[in-house]
Amino acid sequence: PDACRLIWPGGEPRTLWGDGGDDDFSRILAPADREETVAEVPLGSLAEVSVNIVNTRLSGGVDVEIAFSREAFPYLFHWRLFKNRAYAIAVEPATAGLEGRPAEYRAGRVNLLEPGESRRLGVSVRVRSLTAKEAQGD
Repeated sequence: PDACRLIWPGGEPRTLWGDGGDDDFSRILAPADREETVAEVPLGSLAEVSVNIVNTRLSGGVDVEIAFSREAFPYLFHWRLFKNRAYAIAVEPATAGLEGRPAEYRAGRVNLLEPGESRRLGVSVRVRSLTAKEAQGD
């Protein structure tokens, strides 16, 4: 099995543009000459979202969890670029879909603050070591 994988909530991401050579968004591919790929992650009716990036070989096994509330970030995107000299992934909670903020305004989905109003919103990132059993994939 792959040493590094992504565990998505709700369902597999769907490609919006690009062709990274593989539509399996749970895998982190080896560097090669691939195009940039952007995908939207379906969240269904989840109120709280967490995405895990698990690497069973790094430092004996590591799990990075990114968690957030749908109230704060109703969308989730995954961006990846697996080229030989430019190798990156991103897990991006977002306040607007691909159509942008104007479409969110038209649909009445913008969460505006009134003058003097404040809110605390956030994204948490947790890093933990895997147990030996977890690192073996059992």
